[in-house]
Amino acid sequence: MMITQLSPHERVPPSDGNGVDDVLAVLNREQRALERLLFRLHHVRGVLVAADERFLGMAADELEVAAEEVREIEACRAAVMDRGSSVSLRALALDAREPHSTLLHEHRAALGRLAGEVGALLESTQDLASDRLAELSGARPRYRRTRRVRCGLGDDLDRAVAAAGYESVLAASTSLRLPALVSFLA
Repeated sequence: MMITQLSPHERVPPSDGNGVDDVLAVLNREQRALERLLFRLHHVRGVLVAADERFLGMAADELEVAAEEVREIEACRAAVMDRGSSVSLRALALDAREPHSTLLHEHRAALGRLAGEVGALLESTQDLASDRLAELSGARPRYRRTRRVRCGLGDDLDRAVAAAGYESVLAASTSLRLPALVSFLA
């Protein structure tokens, strides 16, 4: 498992004694990780739209690395929040003193927006990858959002490699779910 360390701009002053600073540090890391995940999703979608099968495997690998970072930080958040606790970020923000209350509310809003963007882009990316895979196998795609330019995939081996690329994108994107984050934001 990769250990993500705080960069100098993510470090917080010594703890205030009640752990809010630790929570804020983890939320900052989580926000950055979700931004990187969103960036990678945009990258994967660009590769899919371009229908450049050569880069599907690499795009899926990058997406998986970004997803692993998000999962790792979720585990850090759970540790900071005390695993037995089911306190939401909303409740934390309401109970905290200023300036922590405002900071927690801002993180909640930012994380909520990012989670929504990731969810929407994830769904459209999966639809596009499924459609490309269906087209490759000769089936009719469910959605036809963009016009597909056939790349002249010649033989069975080329089609098998391309199908494996689309399947790897689907596998990487299917593993991306944020239920713990959504519950925490409630």
